[in-house]
Amino acid sequence: MKIRLAQAAFVVLLLSIATSLHAQYPGQLLKLDADWEAAFNAGDWDAVAALYTEDAVRYPPEMPPIIGREAIRYDLAHSEGMQISVTVLGGIMGDEVGVSWGSYEITGTQDGQSFLEKGRYMTAVKKMPDGSIKVYRDIWHKAE
Repeated sequence: MKIRLAQAAFVVLLLSIATSLHAQYPGQLLKLDADWEAAFNAGDWDAVAALYTEDAVRYPPEMPPIIGREAIRYDLAHSEGMQISVTVLGGIMGDEVGVSWGSYEITGTQDGQSFLEKGRYMTAVKKMPDGSIKVYRDIWHKAE
């Protein structure tokens, strides 16, 4: 009984923190997602990579992690000719870290064939010393 009460109290605490942070769901997270989408669609891999911390990690589906801004830039450059549409579904921002999540659709041509990929993503961000935020961890998966 005491364990269940403690678990319930913990859930209430998490919900209250998330609710207060959600009230801050901010333009800062929305802007970062919009800047990422615009730079990707422009094929500006330097601009996309600049949105990541130096020690960022991306977790692509069914592949090893991509570690570091330069490796991320190199990997993104293989997306030439693709377009992405991002739908932000939510996010929270604390004093130092935040998270956003949503869905995406990527269209393009690969090996001469048109394709459409749909999926979901979650991005963790860190606040930088200058007050800006950058992507620290990035994970996504294809929708079935």
